[in-house]
Amino acid sequence: MKIAEHGSKQDFSKLVGTLNTLLASYLVFYQKLRVYHWNLVDKHFFTFHQVFENMYQDAQEKIDTLAERIRYLDSETVCGLGNALDASFVKDASEIPDLETMISNLIADLDILAEHERAIFEEASTYHDHGTEDLLGGFLRDIEKQVWMLKSSKQ
Repeated sequence: MKIAEHGSKQDFSKLVGTLNTLLASYLVFYQKLRVYHWNLVDKHFFTFHQVFENMYQDAQEKIDTLAERIRYLDSETVCGLGNALDASFVKDASEIPDLETMISNLIADLDILAEHERAIFEEASTYHDHGTEDLLGGFLRDIEKQVWMLKSSKQ
């Protein structure tokens, strides 16, 4: 779990572990978005069916980007859905709630993801890993916008 950094080798195993936990959390979040997208029944169906689709497409891109970053850091990604569920900070969807609860659950999940992204950002800075910092900075901006939009829909 070492890559060349300015001519030296640096051990990124701790950082990779936290990135894998974030990856696992995004995998669970992605699946929850799919479940909500498929099972939504509400007078606002057409709007939120599309919102959830946009969100799961965004999560899918983040999953791929995180996995590629982990591979760049010369490590392996989390493997298996069971392992992802065990490692995830985001809870799996165990029921189909109403739209208002779906939105509240997603806001809570985004807050959890953002909290861990901020912590990993700080950890990456101790490694002087500007690539991971940049990646997570973009993720945080996206989350902040999604949270703002979801909260605005509840008013």
